Amino acid sequence: MGASGAGNGGAGGEAESRLELETSDPRKPTGSSSFRSRRQIPLSAIILILTTVVLLGAAVGYFWYDKATKVHRENPGEVLQQYLNVRFNNPVPGRVELFVCEDPRLTELESVLDELKAREKGSEVEIEVGIEKFTTESGKNVSTANAELYISYSTASNVYRESLNWRFTFIEQNGWRLCEAHKE
Repeated sequence: MGASGAGNGGAGGEAESRLELETSDPRKPTGSSSFRSRRQIPLSAIILILTTVVLLGAAVGYFWYDKATKVHRENPGEVLQQYLNVRFNNPVPGRVELFVCEDPRLTELESVLDELKAREKGSEVEIEVGIEKFTTESGKNVSTANAELYISYSTASNVYRESLNWRFTFIEQNGWRLCEAHKE
């Protein structure tokens, strides 16, 4: 019995030591840590993807913001549309001066825009002003343009549109700038 008991004891001892070796092997993950490591890989991938998306979104937002707010004075048509936008459609104090010359003669245009703004305030009508049929005759430092100034009146149910012919004069002062406007 001693021999068989020793043999059983020896066999039992061998099985225990094999079990200890299997559970204490550092290359093999144990229960809770294997669950954690399987979760960490997808979580870090998700964090990387989200970070990339946020950075790309910020870059695209910056690009569009810069494009929308940048002053373009390369041609008279852009100058006139930007002037109308900052003066009437989406007023931005202090930006009008970026699009006009040092001594502008715009009283005729300013009075029309002021009258439209007063009309818009006193009603539920939304008014937008823009240009169409823009043609220019350019010299070296002076450009004249004929354009239709359109005025769009929007109510909850209707849109009305009116066009007025205008003549504009621009001068080159570190980019084109609006100097005169006269109704034809």
